[in-house]
Amino acid sequence: MGAARYREGMDLHPGDEIDRYVVERLVGRGGTADVYAVRHRALGGAFALRVAHDAQRGLREEGRLLASLHHPNVVAVYDLLEVGGRPALVTELVQGPSLARMLEGGPLPLPMVDELARGVLKGVRAAHLHGLVPRDLSAANVLLAEPAYPRSDDGWVPKIAEVGPGRPDERAEVHALGVLLYELCAGCPPEADEVPLDALVPSLPERIVSTVARAMAVEPSDRFVSVEELLDGWLGAVDATVWQQGLFHRPEADETAATLVDLVRPTAPSSDLEPMTPSAPV
Repeated sequence: MGAARYREGMDLHPGDEIDRYVVERLVGRGGTADVYAVRHRALGGAFALRVAHDAQRGLREEGRLLASLHHPNVVAVYDLLEVGGRPALVTELVQGPSLARMLEGGPLPLPMVDELARGVLKGVRAAHLHGLVPRDLSAANVLLAEPAYPRSDDGWVPKIAEVGPGRPDERAEVHALGVLLYELCAGCPPEADEVPLDALVPSLPERIVSTVARAMAVEPSDRFVSVEELLDGWLGAVDATVWQQGLFHRPEADETAATLVDLVRPTAPSSDLEPMTPSAPV
């Protein structure tokens, strides 16, 4: 029996044809879109189809901008379709669970925490370089994919699920990322009466404890000024323990000359950005 053509006003069902794609299953329903697993009719490749709940103006231009970002820690966008008058994005299909689901089992091993945190921070940084911001900086918006190539330290690859055009409020994003990093380290989000991270996980390195504390500082002026600096703190390239003294310096710098001016440096092209642009499905 052949695939059925989608009829306007209906939900999608397995076997429905949408342009060059055949619907396989409903993946989930979100606040702004429904997500389906689909397969390319000719090529056989698996993709995700995000169908907006209503018509959204400007999504075509937004789709072009999203498709320009190719980074291993951001879900890739390949195509823009229309489903019953509603815009739909064809994206990478991430088969693994969300970070929130993964953390339901409790704290993760430190090497995994470190790897996942680096990936999330690099993904947000790459989005900023393309004029994009994450829709939601939470564990639920981070999907986990299996690595594309076998490695000796095989583990999940974190991918930011949804990003869109916008100017980032870096201090606010740093705080949201701090909360996410706290949850990643502790296995649970911080409560109102926040317990110090090192009290929950005594084995954490000081660079991680102090970086999360600074990112979650109540006063915006006490936080890292950008996601780039937050990543530096996590990697240990900067000393995050001195923020209470109003200083932020690189350990290798002369401490007697360390000032905020030392942080002003040209932005080098990110080595995380992939030079190759994958072809869109045809």
